Amino acid sequence: MARGGPRANSGRKSKAEEMGLPKLIEEVVGDTGKKELIQTIFDKAKNGSFLHAQLLMHYMYGKPQDSLDITSGGEIIAIRFKDAE
Repeated sequence: MARGGPRANSGRKSKAEEMGLPKLIEEVVGDTGKKELIQTIFDKAKNGSFLHAQLLMHYMYGKPQDSLDITSGGEIIAIRFKDAE
C-alpha cells in the first residue's frame, strides 16, 4: 500500500537545477569568491546601504514574519449567520 505525504526527491526540479546552474556557479565562484561577495555586501551595509544591511540581517537572523490585519483593526469580528429559509 502506498504511503501519503512528501517523498525525498519528489517534484519537478527548477529550471536552474535542470540546467546545472547551482553546480556551475559553485565551481566559478568558489570559497574565495563567496567570501569576497559577502565582504562587499558587508562593506556596503557599513557605508549606509539599507538594502545590503537588510540582506545580511535576513540571512543571519531570518526574515521577520509578516502580519497584516486588513479586516478588523485588531478588534474581534462578530460573525452573524442568517437563519436558513
